[in-house]
Amino acid sequence: MRAILLREEQIKSLICQREPVILIDTFFKPADPEYYTGLKILPGNIFCREGIFSAEGVIEHMAQSSAAMLGYLAAGRNEQVKTSYIGEIRDFELVDNPRTGDFLETIIEILSEVMDVILVRAESYVVSEPVVSEAVVSKPIASCKMKLVIN
Repeated sequence: MRAILLREEQIKSLICQREPVILIDTFFKPADPEYYTGLKILPGNIFCREGIFSAEGVIEHMAQSSAAMLGYLAAGRNEQVKTSYIGEIRDFELVDNPRTGDFLETIIEILSEVMDVILVRAESYVVSEPVVSEAVVSKPIASCKMKLVIN
């Protein structure tokens, strides 16, 4: 099992979002080339309707997971954490919506990087506990490729 590296308040140093739109509450120790984040979906989340976490919420969680990864990498190089924007989302697939009470775990991997444009792969899973296992054997509930532009 992977160790939790950062929690709610510490993650704010890696991303530009603030309440009520913060959609990451856990940043796990990375295993290069993959980075892992998580979110416990709580009642009252602005992306939940009738206990269902929306596709838009999943996409925003993936985007924030990617931003947290970029912030973590910048901080590791003693660089200023920069804002990133979604430039493109490709091949988004949502197999099932997470629900209130679920723990959403996301794996982010950089596929390519050209100047200030980064292509990542994102896969999200619903897991029973907020701890990433060494090998995720279940099928992701959501996946996509996302092009990020760093400001």
